[in-house]
Amino acid sequence: MIEPISIRLEASSHCQLRCPACPTTDGSIDQVIGKGFLKADDFRTFLERNPSVRNIELSNYGEIFLNPQFLEILKIAHKRNVALAALNGVNLNNVSDEVLEALVKFRFREMTCSIDGASAETYRVYRVRGNFDRVTANVAKINQWKVTYRSRYPLLQWQFVVFRHNEHELPKARAWRKSSACTSPPSFPGPTRALSPTRRLYAVKWAPPPAPSTRSASGATTPRRFATSSGTGPR
Repeated sequence: MIEPISIRLEASSHCQLRCPACPTTDGSIDQVIGKGFLKADDFRTFLERNPSVRNIELSNYGEIFLNPQFLEILKIAHKRNVALAALNGVNLNNVSDEVLEALVKFRFREMTCSIDGASAETYRVYRVRGNFDRVTANVAKINQWKVTYRSRYPLLQWQFVVFRHNEHELPKARAWRKSSACTSPPSFPGPTRALSPTRRLYAVKWAPPPAPSTRSASGATTPRRFATSSGTGPR
């Protein structure tokens, strides 16, 4: 009998954004995954039947915070001492203040914040329908709740996928990162600029590069890296 410790569940296959390269936007995931939300009762039943599970990744093709029962899911996991994470990514555009507090209160472990820009004008080029000011305000609220509860959770990682249209904002992004309390730096090219989309057009088109390397010297995140590692463009 298989008794998994770590699993992935699709908390939501809906997303309110229309990011151009995302398979959720073009509907290509619908026939495989469908549209829906993880129900709190089903989540509770699953944990009762699988007591070995201790870690659950909730993010995949949709935005977890659109799930109307997400708060209850947080409570259930906390009560059973199950660690939740969203390392595949969240866009943080639509989250209630109650849920933002609950992320800290119920010790949601870690999440990747997908913010591909350091200004509203640049952010919305790829994160279509997104609101940069709302997203950064939600990050600030999470950090304030962490101070209130004296907690390090959730750990925040910043995903900044570099495109031609946002590369000029890297210095501004670095500065914002220092004040945003993200636990990892935004992902972007290092000094060599080897994977810069303005220098290497394949990084934007997600086509195979002329060299075998998939990362820059600094471990940069680029559109091409996401395509080769996950089979899709950046979420």
